Amino acid sequence: MSNKVCSEDFGVELEDDQLQLLQKSGLHFLPRGWKIGIVSDYFELGRGRVISRPYIHANPGNYPVFSSQSQNNGEMGKIATYDFEGNYFTWTTDGAYAGSVFFRQGRFNCTNVCGTGKAIDESKIDAQFASYYLATQAKKHVSYVGNPKLMNNIFAQIPLAIPPLPEQKKIAKVLSGIDCLLEKVNSLYSKQKILTRAISIDLMTCGIGQKNFIDCKQGKTPDDWSICTLGSIFSLTSGRSKPKNLLSSVPTSGSEIPVYGGNGITGYATDSLLDSPTVTIGRVGEYCGAVHLTPKQSWVTDNALYINKKVSEFDLKFMYYFLDFCDLSKLRKQGGQPLVSQKPIMELEVALPPIEEQRRIACAMDSIAKNFSDLQILNHKIQGLKMSISTDLLSGRKRVSI
Repeated sequence: MSNKVCSEDFGVELEDDQLQLLQKSGLHFLPRGWKIGIVSDYFELGRGRVISRPYIHANPGNYPVFSSQSQNNGEMGKIATYDFEGNYFTWTTDGAYAGSVFFRQGRFNCTNVCGTGKAIDESKIDAQFASYYLATQAKKHVSYVGNPKLMNNIFAQIPLAIPPLPEQKKIAKVLSGIDCLLEKVNSLYSKQKILTRAISIDLMTCGIGQKNFIDCKQGKTPDDWSICTLGSIFSLTSGRSKPKNLLSSVPTSGSEIPVYGGNGITGYATDSLLDSPTVTIGRVGEYCGAVHLTPKQSWVTDNALYINKKVSEFDLKFMYYFLDFCDLSKLRKQGGQPLVSQKPIMELEVALPPIEEQRRIACAMDSIAKNFSDLQILNHKIQGLKMSISTDLLSGRKRVSI
């Protein structure tokens, strides 16, 4: 005979097995009116099939094919037929994104690295609500022995706590509304990125208010710009190994000096290597060639190069934008570990505007960068809002009105 647990904290009477599921779920109590079971109590699970990119190219159509990737909502293309129809959740079963959960609606396809979940009884469970709830749980059940995996038999046993159906639908509506807002912000960000690139090309090749141009190796260039190598403008040196007192991944009152590596800030320390702003260039690793502008005090590791001396006069902010525009990653050595060395950077021939025009261009680029920054800040705020609201609604700490 099983024991029963009933307390003011739990709000409902629980059998032993339900209490164990509650503990596995990470919930501290089961709200009144909620039930707890496992995924297979409410969903029939399945898998997609092998769908290759050549197959997608040979069979174009209107029905999406979802794969293990996380970009573009997991869509890798569209074909002329569909394998699934209705409301489902899917999850990534293999690879780096194993445990990522998505809501799918309408007619679609899945590859063999996607699991699928279809409600056994849609009068009891809402697939969109389940997708949000399981997105908070699935990663805990991924096996990271070798290639990350979350197979159907394991997914089927994940605890699932559900409120009454109307509350499920209302929670899903609230969270999907936030997702729609995030999509709009991300769409604005993508459009801004395209616009910024177009403006950057114009500013870095045609300047501001220029009317007279000459033909040169760099293309049509304002006639008062200098053709020179980067080595005639500045010199570079490598950073040092990471400081011993690399204390924090975020700035604190005790460690607020940013430490720059191959792709920007890697942490914060108490001591600085440099006491004036400079430009860093990723030297090794996947992001070699990435350019960053440092504040007055910073540390640069030996995974990056930095400008240590001006050979001729230039505006540092302009040089940051200019080197980013030059895409120094194209100078990386092929084979083995990605690497950008000083020599090809120093030998790169460029067209450089006069110092006053450099400052005007930098000012224009600052305005564009601020738009980027504002969109990123907005995205982070909305992400934080979603996380907070999700935590409250999916645990029952706060209840929605029906």
